[in-house]
Amino acid sequence: MKKIGHEVAFWATGDNNPRNGECDFIRLHDGRILCAYSRFYGERWSDYAPADLVGRYSLDEGETWGEEFILLQRDAGAQNFMCPNLMRLPNGDMGLIYGRKYTPNDGSELKAYTEKWFIRSADEGKTWSTPVRCTP
Repeated sequence: MKKIGHEVAFWATGDNNPRNGECDFIRLHDGRILCAYSRFYGERWSDYAPADLVGRYSLDEGETWGEEFILLQRDAGAQNFMCPNLMRLPNGDMGLIYGRKYTPNDGSELKAYTEKWFIRSADEGKTWSTPVRCTP
């Protein structure tokens, strides 16, 4: 297979961060690139472990990346937030669809389910709208 390009985003895991993953990229109006990804924390790394959506900016086409920051912190009702999908909306705003995973109160991961939620930003991700559920 012909290799095209090179790896531009890899962040090692560590204490209280057993997994990072499910990322997406978007070019901002000022030329920076925003990478949004799931940052899992705690002891477990499974799809049912707690995770927030975090971001990093690149000023040099993805060759280097700035410090991690919380993009969207999971709320008490969610098991985790994962699978971010960034998009540019027709009016120029930025949109973000993400998965919000729930696990029943009995803790049964076999009954867990994920809903898709949407937020939008008119200021390139500095602030976000109130989340709207896209799927029942």
